[in-house]
Amino acid sequence: SATEGTAGLRDAMVQQDPATITEAFVAILAGLVGLLERLIGEPLVTRLLDEVWPHVFTQTEKDTP
Repeated sequence: SATEGTAGLRDAMVQQDPATITEAFVAILAGLVGLLERLIGEPLVTRLLDEVWPHVFTQTEKDTP
């Protein structure tokens, strides 16, 4: 079941150092965001992420070409 899978993942991550855990989480999140961008488009994904995590994914004027 899904619960058993997440328990196994949790057990494996507990044995890792925090930097490795962070790197894995970033890779998983980046992959998910990339997939969502392909499926529903970057503008919608950006808007949805900004609703969930305000100011984390929002581009600033200096980031915009």
